[in-house]
Amino acid sequence: MAKKPIMTMTEEAQKFYAALGQCITMWSHIEGRLFLVCNLCLRSDEAIAAIVFFRTPSLEARISLSNDLVTQRLQPEPLRSGQHPPKLLKLWSKVHAELKQNIFFRNYIAHQPDSVDVETLWAIARARKSAVDDFDQLFDESTFIKQHRADNARRPMQIDKAGLAEMLAHLETMGKAFEALNEFSNQLHVEMRSLD
Repeated sequence: MAKKPIMTMTEEAQKFYAALGQCITMWSHIEGRLFLVCNLCLRSDEAIAAIVFFRTPSLEARISLSNDLVTQRLQPEPLRSGQHPPKLLKLWSKVHAELKQNIFFRNYIAHQPDSVDVETLWAIARARKSAVDDFDQLFDESTFIKQHRADNARRPMQIDKAGLAEMLAHLETMGKAFEALNEFSNQLHVEMRSLD
């Protein structure tokens, strides 16, 4: 006979962890597209681009690297008075700004622990003389990402906590950012082919 798990995830907790996984996956797709942009700007084979891109230690640094490469490739000389940046560079500037604005939230959800403190929840359930079902409800109420108090003492963050609503909003924002990045990379590909 199979043992019943000590704790089962309720529907709300499942939604939270699904949204968290989707957010991380979306950033993975963005990182893949940034690699393509890097490769196009370097005008090299993938192996050379991979050395440059993947030796860059963080996603934030990879976004910065991509920005430097795109800017250099699309506008190698400073603008003179009365000149305007290329249309494609304007599109990149919007994409880059969106990525820079949202990388903090990505790092927060990727590196901060979820706030479920099982020992504390069991202590609350015992104090209430609750059953396991009540424990599941407490689990739902406390499922979010929150900076660990020791880390907060070292480096306070602007985000108090990130729950399901914040994850879903971030996912929507980054879905749009990915679409814009995809459109940019497609146009950059055409631009780079025209230089051959």
